[in-house]
Amino acid sequence: MKLIILAAVLGLGFFPVDSSAQLFKLETTDYGAFAGNASLRSAWDSALLEIQTEVNKDFPSTENPRRLMQGMANSSVMAGKGIGSDYASRMQVFLIGAGVGVGADMTKDKQTDSDLSGVGIQGGLLIGTNLSWMDAEKILGLYTDRLNVYVNWLGYNLDQKMGDGDKDQITGDLSSFGFHVSYDLVKPVGHSILRWGGIKIHTGYEYNTTRLTFKSSLSEDVDENIGGIGNDDHVRGTIEGKPEATIDVATQSIPIEISTNVQLLYFLSIYTGLGVDFNFGRAKGDGSLNATPTTLRYDTDDDSSNGDAGAGATVQAEANIDGTGRVDSILTRGFAGLQINLPYINIFAQVDKAFGNELIGATAGLRIVY
Repeated sequence: MKLIILAAVLGLGFFPVDSSAQLFKLETTDYGAFAGNASLRSAWDSALLEIQTEVNKDFPSTENPRRLMQGMANSSVMAGKGIGSDYASRMQVFLIGAGVGVGADMTKDKQTDSDLSGVGIQGGLLIGTNLSWMDAEKILGLYTDRLNVYVNWLGYNLDQKMGDGDKDQITGDLSSFGFHVSYDLVKPVGHSILRWGGIKIHTGYEYNTTRLTFKSSLSEDVDENIGGIGNDDHVRGTIEGKPEATIDVATQSIPIEISTNVQLLYFLSIYTGLGVDFNFGRAKGDGSLNATPTTLRYDTDDDSSNGDAGAGATVQAEANIDGTGRVDSILTRGFAGLQINLPYINIFAQVDKAFGNELIGATAGLRIVY
């Protein structure tokens, strides 16, 4: 649960903005006491830009919405790796397991303070079997005792309150489905003390969807000096709003992999491999911030409460974080994993790294093997 929430918050935090390159925009809808004074209006416009920068300082910004959504889509693909297949278990009849994976695009945008350009999470329940139970010795020219098939799936609904006073909320739907086959191209040799797992080839189909909605609140205190008579005019108040953002990701991936493994003293297996993925799909983000217009106080001195010059400008806070990005059609990667072998139970952790970019993935899970 905590992993899902963390990934959701991070992912929504990477939403792009339009060409203004800031997540939240502040617009003056009524100049109030400044309406008849061009110099004060100009001073206020400059001050509002500074306030807007202050409001956005903790949020990433970008001039390229498509790039961030592309990172989200690629991260979804990476999050699904290792969940629906198996690389080191000595399955003879069947396998039942569960796993969770996370993916991240670690590319840093020079125009932002964000350390990531996307994040994804997926999980799945897994059922597998070795086809040696079939009457036929071969199927499609492949020996059935070397052929393993796996099916994985998951459907999960999330509704979680967060933050001080539960003012933030995440709701979401995650689903995944996959079908994989593996074949012992070179059969394993050795015994439990030291065993080489041979060479396996893997392929299949992976479908991941994620839809997350994040609701929060914005409350930014304003105390801005805009010059004026005596160079001491202030505008004060609190700009408030309730942002809501949604990310919708749907990706498909067809992996082709080759792997090998070594088992030491029965209890420990180490595996590694190479893969190429043929991918389809996209990530789409949209959202808005609908705030009640805020009328700020206008003071001509340092008194923070009197509002002696009347109503200052009225400000409307809004946001537009729409963006769409497609997954890279082809990804090449390497992977490695460690597995602890207990009687009938295997516990594993795996890391994937794409070549030519900063995409990474990590998967962990448990399997009952017979």
